[in-house]
Amino acid sequence: MDNEVVSMKESKRRERQCGPGRYSSHDVEALENPDSDIGLCGWLLVGLSVMLMLVTLPISIWMCIKVLTKDSVTVSVDGVVYYRVQNATLAVANITNADAATRLLAQTTLRNVLGTKNLAEILSDREEIAHSMQSTLDDATDDWGIKVERVEIKDVKLPLQLQRAMAAEAEATREARAKVRRSRSS
Repeated sequence: MDNEVVSMKESKRRERQCGPGRYSSHDVEALENPDSDIGLCGWLLVGLSVMLMLVTLPISIWMCIKVLTKDSVTVSVDGVVYYRVQNATLAVANITNADAATRLLAQTTLRNVLGTKNLAEILSDREEIAHSMQSTLDDATDDWGIKVERVEIKDVKLPLQLQRAMAAEAEATREARAKVRRSRSS
C-alpha cells in the first residue's frame, strides 16, 4: 500500500515539474519501449491472441476467391487449406513469409486447377479438385518446410444471373419432356 502511495506522489511530483502536456524522461522511456512492462495480464492476452490466430488461421487462409472456369464462368469458391510447419528452420530460412506465400500459392493453384475445368466438372468433382490441389501445394511447399495436410473445397457459388439462367433452362427442359410424354400418351 505504501508503495502505491509513494508511486502516486512521485507521479504527481513529475507532473508538476514537467507541467501539463509535457513528458518526463520516465514517460518518454515508457513510450519508446511499450513492451517493457506489460505484466502477466498483458502476456496472457498476447498468448491468447496468438493462440486464437493459430486456431482460426486454417479457416481464414483463403475464402471467397474468384476464378474463371474453362467455359468462361466466373465463380466464387470457398476453400480451406490445412497445413503445418514441418521444419521451422526451412520455413524461416527459405522464404520471407511462409504463411502469406502458402496462401498466395493456394489461391494461384486453385485458379489454375479451376481454369482447366468447366462448370459441371467443378460442381461435381470438388474432391478431385481438392486432392489435385493438395498434391500440387504439398510438392511446392516441401522446400519451405511446410506440409499441406488437407485441402477442402467448401462451396462453389455461382453468379445470381447464371443461377436464374440455369433454373430457366431446367424448367424449359422439364416442360419439353412433359410435352413429349403427353404427345406420346395421346
